[in-house]
Amino acid sequence: MKNIFRMAFLVMLASLFCGATVVANALEEDYTYVYVNSETGIDASGNGDSPDNPLKTWTWGIKYGQKEKVGTLVVVFTNEYHFNSSPSEVAHDYPIIFTTNDGKTDYAKENGAKLVFGSALRYYLNGDTAFENITIEYSKSLNIIAQYNPIRMGKGVKTVNLTSEESQLLVLGGYQAPKADADVTKDSHVTIEDGDYYIVAGGTRDSFDKTPLYFTGTHYMTINGGRIANVFGGSVRYQYSTSAVITVNGGYIEDFNVAGDLSRRLNGDASVTFNGGEIKNVNVNNIIGTGKITVNGTKIGAMSVWYANDEVSTLNERTNKPLYLYYNANYYTGEEIETFKVGFDYTENIASVYAKMGANGSGNTEDDPASFADAFESAAKLGSTVVLL
Repeated sequence: MKNIFRMAFLVMLASLFCGATVVANALEEDYTYVYVNSETGIDASGNGDSPDNPLKTWTWGIKYGQKEKVGTLVVVFTNEYHFNSSPSEVAHDYPIIFTTNDGKTDYAKENGAKLVFGSALRYYLNGDTAFENITIEYSKSLNIIAQYNPIRMGKGVKTVNLTSEESQLLVLGGYQAPKADADVTKDSHVTIEDGDYYIVAGGTRDSFDKTPLYFTGTHYMTINGGRIANVFGGSVRYQYSTSAVITVNGGYIEDFNVAGDLSRRLNGDASVTFNGGEIKNVNVNNIIGTGKITVNGTKIGAMSVWYANDEVSTLNERTNKPLYLYYNANYYTGEEIETFKVGFDYTENIASVYAKMGANGSGNTEDDPASFADAFESAAKLGSTVVLL
């Protein structure tokens, strides 16, 4: 019987490993690599499949995915690649990752590979695009305009302003100066993991003829790292947005605005979760619909609720939608919590204190439980819930 059990177990284990290998290979095969070198490359059919046989231009690199019918296309730059005008991607219905590291060779170290933009340029996305392990240099300013395509500034992204110590790099989830016939129904998806930015906005900036447009989609933003001077969940300059769903897990932000700049408002709802990182100022601004703000570990210098003018304030009063603050008392002092609460209609402590016999941790997480005595004392003081492990 023991031998039968042992054999069955080994068969099961083998099948699990085989399954894992199949899944891993499937994931790996879903990525197709194409190589671009502006000095040695040749834009021709059959090229791009290796660093020794590169394409010459970024455009041909993107088109490579059309021919190969890829899952995700990884465009690997192997030299210093220059953009001297405002480039617009070839339309692509597959995700693209731009990088200088293919996992085997770091071409930034090997050849000085990087992307270099000219002065005051704009880069337009025309599909799901990410940048990873790559240096982006620019002069004066650079706008990366997603046009409601998913944009991710991934890990290992280094951004360098060649003409100033301060960043003038903007990432927009929406359009730059759209015309009146622009599609206003799309959602945006913005993820920041690394790099230095002046503005990161979920929505649209400027207007072709200074006429405000009303965008009805939702802005989805995730900030996991990097350094950002200004975050706007809504649109900026002339435009109005509807809803925003934002999560901050890391990085440093100088000024965080749930909606847009000045009187740019969110006509719908906002849901913001602060899990990590550091923010100097949080502005819960210009929300016309329901606002749900969760502070769950992010270091916050100050938080305030405000409306830019009487018009925005009146719109908020007419809709009569509440502002909720959910706070984790494990991470903030009583004084900080009281200042956070100002301007909210409802507030709630969502903290749990984890307790386990013989433990001596902080109790803030399941992995770091406190003793029973410490947990109950802390919960009584903070008004938290005790979770027994």
